[in-house]
Amino acid sequence: MAQQIPEGDFYSRLYVEPGTPKDDSARFRNRVGAFFQASVYEPHEKSIGRPLGQQIKVETGYQGFDFYFYASQYVKFFQTAPLVDVFTAITLTWRQLANAFHDSERAANWRAFIERAFKEENLKYRVDAKCGIHPFVDQEFERSRVSTLACLADKRYLAVHHAVETAFESLNSLPMDGKAAARSMFEAAEALTKTVVGSSSNLDERFVERELRPICDRLFNSDAQLKATAGRLLSSFSKWVDAVHVYRHGHERDQPLTLPDDLAILAVSQGAAFVRWLVDVDRRQQKKQ
Repeated sequence: MAQQIPEGDFYSRLYVEPGTPKDDSARFRNRVGAFFQASVYEPHEKSIGRPLGQQIKVETGYQGFDFYFYASQYVKFFQTAPLVDVFTAITLTWRQLANAFHDSERAANWRAFIERAFKEENLKYRVDAKCGIHPFVDQEFERSRVSTLACLADKRYLAVHHAVETAFESLNSLPMDGKAAARSMFEAAEALTKTVVGSSSNLDERFVERELRPICDRLFNSDAQLKATAGRLLSSFSKWVDAVHVYRHGHERDQPLTLPDDLAILAVSQGAAFVRWLVDVDRRQQKKQ
């Protein structure tokens, strides 16, 4: 059965391939400015202009508003200000509508429009319930974050939970701090492996082979195939440790040690998967004790 084509939708949304998600977009900025003027500024008869503009000046240092805070100045701000300042203004607008003006309906409409514009203009950001802006990786990555933190709810894993949470927060920062994210996920893996083996040794490839592998071998010793599978997965974990270990400490270099966004996402994603598995290893071991 042929797929029914929606009627009345825009051609651009039906037939134009969005491509790779973008960091910024003039169309997004123009749309935000237009929506702000029509749905925020004018309905409140300009009374929102001054208090909101003052807040934007305080929080971003922007100097483009004059005494009257006209709508056209806001449109120019959304079109030309640094993106991080535009995002700050988006959040401040929601706060003014929801808290200062007690206009929950327009606050919700503002948030819904920002969310829709992000999707339609194919920008790599998401908006939370209070109109805070965060990088958006993908739904699978978000599920990984939630499931990893959920499996660390036990007080036994308090330090691990904190490090994992910090890793994902670093990925959600603007701009993304990939180096800090990788470092925090390594700290989570290190704290967890120390808990599993009851050791204070630092995590490296030798630690994995010397202290963690014997535990896995004992846990899966009754099934040769499972033991082999677990052993290979442990070898993958060892390689992950070796790859990320360089970001664990500072290094003497002419240039700062950095980690591109795509590699940071990969490192944190794989680290989170290993953390979830090692929690299961720890629980298996506890049952046998």
